[in-house]
Amino acid sequence: MHRLAFIAFAALLLSSGCGPRPVATATSDTSPSPSITTSSSAPSPSPSLTRLPAPFPSPSPVPAQSPLPTPPPVPPGAQGSTLVLVDRSSTLDPAQYAIALIFDAGKVSMHGTSPNPKQQTIVKSLPRMPSPPLVSISSSRVYFLDGDTNLRFLTRDGVTGLTTTLPGGPTQFLSFAVSPDDKRIALAIFDYSAGATARPAVTITVQDLVGGGNPALIYNSATTAGWPVGWIQGNLVLALGPDQISAPSGNNFAAPNPYNAVGGYQVVDPSTGNVLDTIPPECAYGLIEAAGSPCWRVGGGVGLRTWGGTTTWYPNSFAANFGLREALVPQGPSVASNSSPGSIGVYDPANHLDFIAAISGSAVAMGWIDSRRLVIRHMDGPYAGRSAVVDLDANTVGEIGGTFCFSRTAVIECPDPEMFGRL
Repeated sequence: MHRLAFIAFAALLLSSGCGPRPVATATSDTSPSPSITTSSSAPSPSPSLTRLPAPFPSPSPVPAQSPLPTPPPVPPGAQGSTLVLVDRSSTLDPAQYAIALIFDAGKVSMHGTSPNPKQQTIVKSLPRMPSPPLVSISSSRVYFLDGDTNLRFLTRDGVTGLTTTLPGGPTQFLSFAVSPDDKRIALAIFDYSAGATARPAVTITVQDLVGGGNPALIYNSATTAGWPVGWIQGNLVLALGPDQISAPSGNNFAAPNPYNAVGGYQVVDPSTGNVLDTIPPECAYGLIEAAGSPCWRVGGGVGLRTWGGTTTWYPNSFAANFGLREALVPQGPSVASNSSPGSIGVYDPANHLDFIAAISGSAVAMGWIDSRRLVIRHMDGPYAGRSAVVDLDANTVGEIGGTFCFSRTAVIECPDPEMFGRL
């Protein structure tokens, strides 16, 4: 039971009519800018300290700050793309997980949190690892849970501290998404008071990040599940699925996206819960980006679903016939997709490249740092289970490292070994 989440530094982020009805009080939400997927062209800020399994170094600890009445301003920091790595692999203490920022400011540097944050108490009692992302990215920092209630932050300059305390406990699992401006948080609570094997009652409340003021209950269900995965253009994006616990999968991916959103997504009004848009499962392949969400269909072919509700299927993309995980360039329109179980191609409305020559062996596209650098996950060979960056211009592959959630023989119970995003 291990799982790794990566979050692409240009995007994070729907659900279909089968999702539960929003129940709740209108409280107007002031969070404007799009979240994780919104500031797509901005260069990423980065770092902080963490103990990750080899080959990641263990940086020195950064003293935690006490709860802040309001999040402090974040120093500008070096410009460049940033990856957030979250590792829940078996090489770690099962009561912990690891976070690190890898940022590119002329060279690859790594920072993390020390000590590693604690898993939520309920995790050890659940049949499988919960699947929602463990982190949320605003326009300036990464937020992560430490234990059942402490919400902490990490900046690309290595600053870490306590943001606020959330309502949680040993029988609850929390999932959250912070607005890009660091003012609001969408908080999903999965209540397992009836037992760890019973279906949890799920509520989603949008409230002030610090202090929990101005709450709006937008979702309440005892039969279905939705959870926040990001913000876009001032609205909230929910992942939908039968529940938020991942199911085992024989191909190392329990769902075609890092959020376990097997039912697609819904974009909702963060103050009322009214559904503004529904994105179907065929357009829930891979990370959500500023440009939209990548699509894949049985029989071959990829495309793009924009936030305006338009779906465009790319001609000449029929070679993309092995749907594992698609990767959309943050600003679009290019989509990287498997053209066989091992080969990765790149497609857009006018062009296609069915095979990236620099990639040796079997690999899966995970996401883009920018329009020319693609993050992949090796599936075989000496680097199996590790990630690398493919530079399309230089035709080179640079290894990132990490052990992640991967085994050559075992059925993997983590929904996503890696997820990444940009600050």
